[in-house]
Amino acid sequence: MMGPTGTDALLLVRPSPQRDLPPGFAYPYEGDRMVAVNDQGRDGDRRRGDGLYSGRVQFDRARFEQDVQRAAQRLESRKTMAPPGRSLRFDRARKVTTVDARTHRASVLQQAREGLVALRNPKGRRSGELFRVNRAGAVAEAHILDRRVPLDLLGSALTDPSDIIPGRSLVITDLQVIADPTRTFDPCQNQGNPDGVWTFKHLVTQIANQSATGVTPLTIARALIELPGAPQQVNGFTVPMRPGLVNSVVGWPKDADGEYILDLFPARLLAIVSRTDLATGGYGGGGGELRFVFGMAEAPCGPAEPSTIILEFRVNKASCASKQGWAQQWLALSDPDLGIGTGSAYNQQLAQMTESVVHAGANPLQSPNRSALGQIRTNDRAYGPWALFEYGLIPTGQPNPGQLRMTTVKQTPDISFKQTPAGAAQLASYIAANEAALLANSHVVPALLPGGAPFLGGEAPTFNNGSFSWTSTLFQTPVNGQALFNFSIATCNGCHTGDTSGTFTHINPRVTGTQSGLSPFMRDPGNPAEDDIERRQRMMADTLNLICPLLPVGAVLPGGFVD
Repeated sequence: MMGPTGTDALLLVRPSPQRDLPPGFAYPYEGDRMVAVNDQGRDGDRRRGDGLYSGRVQFDRARFEQDVQRAAQRLESRKTMAPPGRSLRFDRARKVTTVDARTHRASVLQQAREGLVALRNPKGRRSGELFRVNRAGAVAEAHILDRRVPLDLLGSALTDPSDIIPGRSLVITDLQVIADPTRTFDPCQNQGNPDGVWTFKHLVTQIANQSATGVTPLTIARALIELPGAPQQVNGFTVPMRPGLVNSVVGWPKDADGEYILDLFPARLLAIVSRTDLATGGYGGGGGELRFVFGMAEAPCGPAEPSTIILEFRVNKASCASKQGWAQQWLALSDPDLGIGTGSAYNQQLAQMTESVVHAGANPLQSPNRSALGQIRTNDRAYGPWALFEYGLIPTGQPNPGQLRMTTVKQTPDISFKQTPAGAAQLASYIAANEAALLANSHVVPALLPGGAPFLGGEAPTFNNGSFSWTSTLFQTPVNGQALFNFSIATCNGCHTGDTSGTFTHINPRVTGTQSGLSPFMRDPGNPAEDDIERRQRMMADTLNLICPLLPVGAVLPGGFVD
């Protein structure tokens, strides 16, 4: 790359000698962006047909230097190094490696210092060159202003899980946030802003995207409480009828025409949740998920109902840099100097982050809604034995596109696989066939078994059995106990009850003026086996510690394409 001290620069790419080179191609640059480079003597290319492809880019050298300097300062300001023996996980070009945390911190600090030396004291033999990356197969080396520097120069300054404050960056239940009167609304007391960006009304309005679908936000809201009122067919299984929630929630007001008023939908915000730990696996986009947890409220101002509604949005981040950038935004919220409350920098920053994910049109690939919604789940206990249900948007090409339908409950088979001998035999076969993945906690329960038999269920019931587990006395053949436990605790009904000593909800409903409590599985400091938040801290730290490509230049191209 060549360029002056401003932001205009040229990206120069010299491909390996090969036949039939295209006149131009797109080169990965700065996260998800691509830069068009050509060898046609135009748009910045200096000489047609010389084999050196060029493209114009925007590069802020001053900011680049500041980033390197901040990395060095942050490392130098740390009073302690990482504990000996702790490992970090890195993903380089889809190859996962682990390194010792203490060694890595020292290495990155040295790299940052070398980068500053290169920027401030260049050798300068190549006029105008800012940086260069030479590649020979899998080997690459970098030069800044003609001074060789480590390829991992801009690697993270090593975030420790303890840097991530759970109540600020993972599960936010602080009343100064989830009861912010400018962004939330309490239907029990009719207080707050009914159009606030964290209200149930605002979120379902963005999901419905009525201008694109013709579906009203009220249609989305009513589906959540009316679909269970009739039997539903999901993946070949019949989900039994349950009383419609609308018949049991007292006080959802209607207008003069007898229609429910969406502003007063009886749901009170309990928590805003970052799930960057779901960036891989069966849930989440490349950046994981953003969740809003609401508790059903008995209006006006009655007790909290023991049921919740969770709106779960996928954070679509494709590149290493964009995934890490999203995690860094959450880490920034852990800054204790960032004030919390209405009008505070914290609330403003969080609102900007959430709106970037939930706004109508955030995912153009999900037609017709173009919403980033992944799924909506309900924990329903007030209106029958506890069960968890899952809902998704109906895509274009199917009846009632843009509306909600009940869908399979992920990771959770139909209850018949626990209750009948034939089902238990099939479950035992599944456990045995997937034992390695189950022991590694990397399994994804399929909708269908080999051979095409339906497997995932349309509900996760427990029959109000607080000790529910997928362990079955009907197994005719022995199964690996640890594999079975890992399977069971990953199901919705196992995770919410017997396998975690839970009481059906992990974020508990609240009454006005009180903060939601968390289940022991979520928050039990000092007990890693029963503290999921500690696990989420570690996984977010791993994301923050990913070593993305050194400079804003793509590192992954077809083999041998670029030297």
